[in-house]
Amino acid sequence: METRLKFNWQTAGAITLNGDRANFPAVPSKPGVWRVTAGNDTEYGASQDLRQLMYQMASPGPTQGTLRRVNGTVTAALAAGMPTTLDIITSAEWHAGGRWVPLDLQRDDLRSLVRAAAVASTVTDVDPDPDSAPYRESHAAARGELLPLAGSDLMKPLPAARPPKPDNAEVRQMKRATEALNAFVAECDRYWFKRWGIEGNL
Repeated sequence: METRLKFNWQTAGAITLNGDRANFPAVPSKPGVWRVTAGNDTEYGASQDLRQLMYQMASPGPTQGTLRRVNGTVTAALAAGMPTTLDIITSAEWHAGGRWVPLDLQRDDLRSLVRAAAVASTVTDVDPDPDSAPYRESHAAARGELLPLAGSDLMKPLPAARPPKPDNAEVRQMKRATEALNAFVAECDRYWFKRWGIEGNL
């Protein structure tokens, strides 16, 4: 069964540093999902009470391992002058019976569902076929060398009279194009031989 969810991130604001303590922006006392972006790091979580959690995250106790880790990431990013922000989700809907139905985010399992969907929706540039990367790179390299060659005098029809001496730069371009094309053919044989084998066993 296909599950379709709908939700929107709300920007709560920037996290600031007061001395060595992180100050989190005010958020409603509601259940929901949170996202902390600290420089190049992003942390996700869910809570029954977002406001209470932000208080705890600003000053986590010794047994609150996750909050201590997030607090450390935030304070390190702020100390380094990196932008650090908080976003939240306080409502979500799922598609059922031909209509959108609100989800009860007071339920732990539904908050976890929205959190997982939120994390998945922010993942970008995932290569659906990582094994094809060398094939695609060699194809791009061959194309990059062949296109300049195609427009050179070497590719023009030979004149009826004695042809002129080839330009040294164009000869070097032909050599590079030949090497790139040979590499592409070899990579094509490697990749597609494996690809056909995989698809034949699906």
